[in-house]
Amino acid sequence: MIQRFIMLIIFFLMYNSYAQKLKATIHFRDGTSLEGYGYTQKNKIKFRLESEEEYDTWTDLMVKEIDFFWYKNQQTFRYVDIKNRLKYTLLKVIIEGEYTLYGKLVPEVIYSDTPFGFSQAVRSPDNKNLRKYYLHKKGEKKYLEIPKIRSKKYMRKLFNDCEYFSERFDDGEFKNNTLAEIVDYYNYFCID
Repeated sequence: MIQRFIMLIIFFLMYNSYAQKLKATIHFRDGTSLEGYGYTQKNKIKFRLESEEEYDTWTDLMVKEIDFFWYKNQQTFRYVDIKNRLKYTLLKVIIEGEYTLYGKLVPEVIYSDTPFGFSQAVRSPDNKNLRKYYLHKKGEKKYLEIPKIRSKKYMRKLFNDCEYFSERFDDGEFKNNTLAEIVDYYNYFCID
């Protein structure tokens, strides 16, 4: 029993030390950028220049976005003012173009009874991240939160300025597509 516990602790320590060493480039609001290592935590960015240094915490006051690199992949997280209240939220950039699709990771919390007779909030193991989607059109200030259940009528209204898109939607071409695929299709075929 003790050996399993020790192995579990070692596993988590190794996992955390590996997971937190993603190569990253942090971009500041003044246009400068720095390369180093980082990760996101809640609505903050943890960043360091060298892998041996301590992490510094950065917020939306100075930082615009951060790019993470692993293998041949890149993922961007950007501070966005969703409700135009000068309160910025760190969102994952899913698709970028005329319409940019952002995702917000929201942990699902469930309550579990403990052997001691009280409930404890824990993250759900089977669906640990529900995603809220936001859509932003270039040049506009408004960010539109996309509901989880999207009707055909809602999607046609959202992208009504592209006749080619509307025809494909009516034909049922987008029946099984994800929101990211639909936004990507629109950006590719409907933008002059």
